[in-house]
Amino acid sequence: MHSTVQPDLAARDPRFAGRAGGDPSAVRNRPQFPSAQAARGGEGTFLISSIEIALMSLLSLLVGSVMRWSLTDPVFLGAALASSSTAIIAKVLSDMGRLNETCSIIMLGVLVVEDLAVVLLLAVIQSAVPIGTISVEAMLTLGAKIVPFLGGSLFLGWKAVAPFMARVSLPLQEARAPLRIP
Repeated sequence: MHSTVQPDLAARDPRFAGRAGGDPSAVRNRPQFPSAQAARGGEGTFLISSIEIALMSLLSLLVGSVMRWSLTDPVFLGAALASSSTAIIAKVLSDMGRLNETCSIIMLGVLVVEDLAVVLLLAVIQSAVPIGTISVEAMLTLGAKIVPFLGGSLFLGWKAVAPFMARVSLPLQEARAPLRIP
């Protein structure tokens, strides 16, 4: 039986996992994604991501030229093809018990880098669409704004939001526990 309780909460309070119908030992033994090991993939991760984004963009430009689309349509298509559902792939790998394998860590690292690069690409494309063209200077300025925003968002989520949510959600989950009438 699967619990609807957040795993981190149940791992801290096994009584809570039991009340919600979960198995506390299964929750404590869930796979962890080793982000430090993924970060060590470094150059290879960025290289693979760059190649994949370039190939998807090239493929979409080819499709766009065959279908006689304007330039912006294939560029948006390429960005959409380059993005992937990282969460779904991570869940599948976790269910298969392969999340901690080196190949899985590299794959997830590549997907995260691709997703961040696609966000940057879509921001640049979106700013170029109203004017019809964009200069290198405008792209660099936009990149200088977006990169710190993404970095700050990731850092804030890692250092502030996750601990805050873990601290706040346990009392909220306990308050939502079903009321038993004798």
